[in-house]
Amino acid sequence: MRCSFLTLAIIGLVAGSSLSRATAQAPTPPGAEALKASGTIEEVSDQMLRIKVSDSEIWLVEVKPETKIEVTGTAEPGFLRSGLHVRFEGEIDKKGNLQADIDELEIFTPQGKNGLGLFSDSSLTAKPIAKAPPGKYQIRAKVVSLKEHEITLAAGSKKLFGKIGAEATVKIASEDFGYVQEGDAVKIDGWCNPANKAAAGKPGQASADDVAITLAKPLVAAKKPARAAAKPAKSPKAAREAKEAKGDDEALISDPFGVEKK
Repeated sequence: MRCSFLTLAIIGLVAGSSLSRATAQAPTPPGAEALKASGTIEEVSDQMLRIKVSDSEIWLVEVKPETKIEVTGTAEPGFLRSGLHVRFEGEIDKKGNLQADIDELEIFTPQGKNGLGLFSDSSLTAKPIAKAPPGKYQIRAKVVSLKEHEITLAAGSKKLFGKIGAEATVKIASEDFGYVQEGDAVKIDGWCNPANKAAAGKPGQASADDVAITLAKPLVAAKKPARAAAKPAKSPKAAREAKEAKGDDEALISDPFGVEKK
């Protein structure tokens, strides 16, 4: 396998939105060679991946703004929070109340203006139903709030209310590069300059068109910083005794040998 970075001028020729990334990729630049590689992520830093294919083959892979990214895996229910986009099968009443707990859902990246809403099926070409009556739908929505197990969702213009099951299964099928961690499995489809090949002690350099990542571990909620324990208030007597003791200590420090005694 061979690969490397070309000039920024060549890289700048490729541009597009997240939608265009999903539908078309730029051809391999002139003089470059195609790269297909699979390995384990050793390091993630600012749109760059360090990938270990074998003990003697390491690649530094650039993930460009137009690179198509696919991240799959699972998350713990505690990872769910407001702002995430989720999809699942559910039944609603006329007030938008879900008729059963959500036991399985998927965190995903919506595409286009019709990415959220209530859908008759799960196909990518399905369009949201404008005035959906009570019934069963595939629900694609943004998490508005989540408190304990109570969840509020915005499925397009429709607000929904429900509960997350105590042992809900949370899957990941996203384009969010921020979910990537060391140890994840990765497949790269891209290109490279033949001048910069991976060799013993020398990582190769590549630019990715498609990156498929499988999370090695479930995503978990970020830990909140621990609060410092509040000191118990002293009783008036204890406060007075502490003040007197402090006065004695200060006097001892200022005149440790008693030479200033009158």
